[in-house]
Amino acid sequence: MPNQISQFFVLSSRGDRILTREYRQDIVQNSDLIFFRHVRALENPAYSANVAPSPTLTNQDELVKPAFNIDGINFIYVKKNSMYFVFTTAVNASPQYLLELLNRMLLLFKDFTGVLSEQSLRFNFTLMYELMDEMLDGGHVQNTTTSLLSYYVMNPAVDLEKHSSLLSAVNTTGFAVTGLFFEQKTAKASASARSVIDKTDDIYVDILEKVDVEFSGNGSVLRSEILGSIVVRSFLKGEPLLKFGLNTNLFIGRNGGSSSSTANYGDVVLDAVNFYSHANLTEFKRDKVVSLYPIDGEFTVLNYRVTSENAARPWSLPIRLYPRVELLSEYRARVVIRIMTDLGKSSHVSNVIVRVPIPKFCTAVTSVSFDEENRSNNSYEYKADDNCLLWGIRRVSNGLEQSITLHLSLDKASPVQSQLWYLKRQLGPIGVKFEVPMHNLSGLQLRFLKIGDYEESNKDIKRWVRYVCQGGNYMCRMDGTD
Repeated sequence: MPNQISQFFVLSSRGDRILTREYRQDIVQNSDLIFFRHVRALENPAYSANVAPSPTLTNQDELVKPAFNIDGINFIYVKKNSMYFVFTTAVNASPQYLLELLNRMLLLFKDFTGVLSEQSLRFNFTLMYELMDEMLDGGHVQNTTTSLLSYYVMNPAVDLEKHSSLLSAVNTTGFAVTGLFFEQKTAKASASARSVIDKTDDIYVDILEKVDVEFSGNGSVLRSEILGSIVVRSFLKGEPLLKFGLNTNLFIGRNGGSSSSTANYGDVVLDAVNFYSHANLTEFKRDKVVSLYPIDGEFTVLNYRVTSENAARPWSLPIRLYPRVELLSEYRARVVIRIMTDLGKSSHVSNVIVRVPIPKFCTAVTSVSFDEENRSNNSYEYKADDNCLLWGIRRVSNGLEQSITLHLSLDKASPVQSQLWYLKRQLGPIGVKFEVPMHNLSGLQLRFLKIGDYEESNKDIKRWVRYVCQGGNYMCRMDGTD
């Protein structure tokens, strides 16, 4: 068969085996060690100093490849929450098919354990192996539906809330942060972090938006777009009909779908929308209502994309960066980065992490300082192995400014390194991750959520709706800064 799976294993960020299952016995037993050495050498070049070089390491594009081949073994993996979920196969399988299967397995693990983390997988290892045996048989896919698997899985999930020592905040910033500042508030709801087997007649709806922005050092926007989704996590008993009512002034497609006069100023215009595969859209064109019968666990009602060029309602950037670089001498430089927010009075930006690349010819970061009045709100971590500095801010209120000042010691190995333009190029781009709770930029709103044909009979069902805006590929380029 073309899509036979030989092995499935889950590794921690340290390379430890969390889960492993052998299906075909046609691949060497130490394949997990081969995989981990290869991936770590790509992610951290310093790690490869003590590892024999691989012929595939010469191409830097390898850094973003989720599928690769070493010595006749095909590896397909997904990295999630500092864990590696890996398939191996000896045949020419479809990478897209196996990646889709891996992502589906991640959702199943989360549905049955409540939260996807190393601790939850270790504490629920009997449940995980039972799930793997029901999903895959001899390397072939059998079933990946949460509602059907719940009838065959007998082991209950371990409640991690009873083991407080195992509860650790999941890093959703996208940067490798160890020992930094704050606890995540909006990235995950502890109330919904439980197994779907626990039917409590609750439903959680998240309107999530990630903002991708690229702008220059003087603040001018070069590119911007919003990638959003409506994600539902259902604990409802039975399968009642759900109706999601969206904005009545919602338009899909450029220029509102037909002509430039269709969408007025202030309307919500989405460039592209991808609906849930079993959604009923008969009422969508007129009333902007999406109907569907929910499955157990987590699923996405729709994905959408908005660009600033097509927006009928202007949206301001949550954060703006203003970096400034100065050469104090041939061996010393100063970098000042200012952050400002531009949101409504009731909104604020939290859990901000700014990643500042440090040039390789920089011998040391001699000093780091913050504004005197905001010192307790800031923290930093210098990662010499990764040549970067992480600046963390707990909270940035609307209209306020915060700044950081770095003093760098330079090694003048060549005359070009003493040039200001060269230093700027090596310092950029600066990346930012953040969260804005109960706020969305596109203007997409959930007007109502109806459960069942008769609302009176479902009045005891609890509905939880949350809006979260996060920074995606949010970066500031240093070229051309003053």
